[in-house]
Amino acid sequence: SDLVAKDAEGNPANQVTFVEDAIAAGNVGALMIAAMDAPMLEDVCEQARKAGIAVDFLGVAPEYQIAGYIATAYSITGMYAVNAAEDWVAQRVAEGGNVPTDADGKYEVAVDYYLDITDGIYRSNAIVGTLAESATLTCVSTTQAYGNSAQQDAYDNAQAVLAAHPDCRIFIAYEPDEAMGAAAAIADYAA
Repeated sequence: SDLVAKDAEGNPANQVTFVEDAIAAGNVGALMIAAMDAPMLEDVCEQARKAGIAVDFLGVAPEYQIAGYIATAYSITGMYAVNAAEDWVAQRVAEGGNVPTDADGKYEVAVDYYLDITDGIYRSNAIVGTLAESATLTCVSTTQAYGNSAQQDAYDNAQAVLAAHPDCRIFIAYEPDEAMGAAAAIADYAA
């Protein structure tokens, strides 16, 4: 069997076109889609199902019938990112580390989130919501860096956060590219 990878390049309409192309090809047996906008795919996925193509989603469970899905609990990953930050600051302070607080005695956090796909909404909302409920952390910035220039955008965002909030020591990033960009900005700032 052949596997053909397609990149929607951040545009959910491209995923609709890919499914239409698979139906038109007449020789596709299955589609695995990291659905960016599940409602947008509903009609075309129904057409694929009727054409005998098994459709599976990664990361989201749609409100309509498909062959199957694998849904990660993205909200839990967001919540645990904040819990890890709370644990880190508690351990660091317990070791005698000098982690500055704001006027309310809370540790400042900058968040790089992503809201253009369902998974991103779940994780990002969980990060921001868990931060809002934290007794020890406070969110001082929310920015979005995602896509081809994610590392550079995250670098620039982190530099701006550090200029405005020089006591911010905790950065929570949606994905690795954003984390690497923020880490590079922090290293340059610290130097």
